[in-house]
Amino acid sequence: MAYFPMFVDINDADCLIVGGGKVALRKVQVLLDFGANVFLVAKEISDDILEIAKDNKCLRIENRAFVFSDLDEKAVVVVATNDNDLNSEISIACKKRAIPVNVVDDKEKCSFIFPAYVKEQNIVGAVSSAGNSPVIAQVLKKKLSEIITKDMGDLNEKLGDMRQELILKYPDEAKRKETVLKMIENIL
Repeated sequence: MAYFPMFVDINDADCLIVGGGKVALRKVQVLLDFGANVFLVAKEISDDILEIAKDNKCLRIENRAFVFSDLDEKAVVVVATNDNDLNSEISIACKKRAIPVNVVDDKEKCSFIFPAYVKEQNIVGAVSSAGNSPVIAQVLKKKLSEIITKDMGDLNEKLGDMRQELILKYPDEAKRKETVLKMIENIL
């Protein structure tokens, strides 16, 4: 299986997580980090997830069993249960509905995988081992975090605000690129 790397805007997208344990917690944090509206359904929900739900209006939880209507109008689905039969059923249903689905720790049932990532404001660096070795992905993530720093995130925001000004000041693309590269090198 080969995964195509792309970044998808899930800001304000309705996403579903089935499961309420430690793995579901990590996926909740990732989806919220990228601005998703997360609906989580599980028979058992960890205290950590309940705590996040208290303070975050983008996380809605229901303490009950999954039903297939939970898939309605969802942009992304993450399945993090210990029930392999249920995981398979949800994966099949998502694929029939063309909903991207991630069944945690079962890449054969996934239509997408979560990369290891570093995020500083709108700068995101991500790596994946296609599920073969999460340890490799974590090592590379650590290396990325040495480059993608808060200062780099701040510079990116500043350059975004200055983009039109830079285009007007440096109509020649090569000169504009040279100017921006100097700003980046000052941070690196």
